[in-house]
Amino acid sequence: MVTYAALPALLAAADVVAIPQLDSAAASHQMPMKVYDAMSMARPIVASTVSDLPVVLAGCARLVAPRDVSGLSKAILDLLQHPDQARDLGEKARVRCLQNYTMRHVAAALADACSRALKRPIALS
Repeated sequence: MVTYAALPALLAAADVVAIPQLDSAAASHQMPMKVYDAMSMARPIVASTVSDLPVVLAGCARLVAPRDVSGLSKAILDLLQHPDQARDLGEKARVRCLQNYTMRHVAAALADACSRALKRPIALS
């Protein structure tokens, strides 16, 4: 476990960020926040095909099946052996993050969902 304040330095030092998830009931109803941290810092990501990870990381990460230790290892090794591809995936992840997952985007989506639920507009400041 590390403090949130230490996370940027750790991500900056990472050549690849692995986000393996088990295919469990808990995992299917949550998104690991570290995926957005890694995306925002343009780090290449290898993640499991659990929850919304395939949707969030479409086209900007390597995805492997849950519990596929061999696939996870191969994907990490491949990115380490091909730094240009890794850098490209990281840059695509950052662009996708900035286009879809900033606080402004999330706030607007939440306000829209609440507005639809309440059947009246909600103003964002």
